[in-house]
Amino acid sequence: MRRLLALPWEDREWCYNLTATLDQPAAREAIRERFGIWLPHNSSFSSFCRSHQASLAMRAKYQAAEAEADAAESWFAENSPETAPAKRREKIIERITLKLAARDDLETLNEFLKRWHNEDKLTQKREVFGLDQSRFRRETCALFLQWAADQRAREIAASPTSNADKIEQLGQLMFGEDWQEKEPKATA
Repeated sequence: MRRLLALPWEDREWCYNLTATLDQPAAREAIRERFGIWLPHNSSFSSFCRSHQASLAMRAKYQAAEAEADAAESWFAENSPETAPAKRREKIIERITLKLAARDDLETLNEFLKRWHNEDKLTQKREVFGLDQSRFRRETCALFLQWAADQRAREIAASPTSNADKIEQLGQLMFGEDWQEKEPKATA
């Protein structure tokens, strides 16, 4: 059953929907033919169906919470455009959290907060990447100016040799012995 539960949502949904048209042995056979997963007993398929039913209920609750968050975001955007997006997000999370906690729906609350937390982490990673990219560009320009001021670098750049040779010569000029690649140690 673990392999069945590890399938993508759409495939699990397909398996679950077999109960509407097939008896359990025929449904188990259809699953074996389509996914190569053998469920030896009807009880295995029944356990999967109960688990998937619980997932459906959880998914519906989560989607309702997500729809409420989207509605709150729209309301803030229309009625309080001066509120900073981070503050809006904070208020939305607080509102949804309180509603879910009041209903004692801790499982949905946990999923909701986990998703919002993951979105925050992704946003932070994008910001860090943007800062790193910006710093790299500025450092590259600063190095170019430094190298352009060097007469020997200008001579190498203006030489008629290939770009590969120019890169080697400039690398040795700018980085000295650090430019030389370390020879890989032979393993015996």
